[in-house]
Amino acid sequence: MKNSAIILTAMLFLSLFPFPSYAQKDRGISVGLKLIGANREGTTQQSGRDFDSTDGGQFGVNLSFRKARGYIGASLESGTYKFEGTGPDLVTAIGALPFSKGTLRYREVNLIAGYFFWEHVSLFVGVKGIEDEWENVNFKQSFAGVGGGVSGFWPINARWDFYGSAAFIPAGEVKTNDLKSGDGKSTTLEFGTVYRLSARDRFTLGLKFSSVLYEFDSGDEQKQKTNGLFIGYSHYFPF
Repeated sequence: MKNSAIILTAMLFLSLFPFPSYAQKDRGISVGLKLIGANREGTTQQSGRDFDSTDGGQFGVNLSFRKARGYIGASLESGTYKFEGTGPDLVTAIGALPFSKGTLRYREVNLIAGYFFWEHVSLFVGVKGIEDEWENVNFKQSFAGVGGGVSGFWPINARWDFYGSAAFIPAGEVKTNDLKSGDGKSTTLEFGTVYRLSARDRFTLGLKFSSVLYEFDSGDEQKQKTNGLFIGYSHYFPF
């Protein structure tokens, strides 16, 4: 990755997919933060222009509640991606306009509800919202949709767990400057390790791979991939 933000400082972290082994009681709340160093790349179909960020990352705030095998969660992530060369095109109704040597501001919101149908594996449904804002340009693009996925954890030993999750939004709405401009879909894959510092505290290190495909009413398409490394720490409050 061409990304200096990969060198991270440990931050508070909460996984959206809480593990039953986190607590001695059957219900509780997890809170925390995470920091992601990531790379943003993609292409716009009609112009043929590719883009690849030179620096960037996201900061996340997370909250979840679990009771027995069920859980609900919410996360908010925001960050910026800098492009020293070509950046993502501004796709409009009259064509794709070039963007270069600028910064893209990114925001993401996730709401999920899930249930551990098996001891280590859960299924969930959720809502995702994404917003990109081109700095110093009056242009904003957003995506929102409903989907689902699977998550799980597997103990390695007394201190370590491996976990993973996969989510897919098959159809969502794309807006440009708050007006509907097309449809889209999204996929997210996340996996990593969890180190149990104590009965309630966890250190987390993992990888996250996200992609979106926007199909605009103008006939154009734009593909974007955001891949990164994250690190963090979580705390569980049983009650």
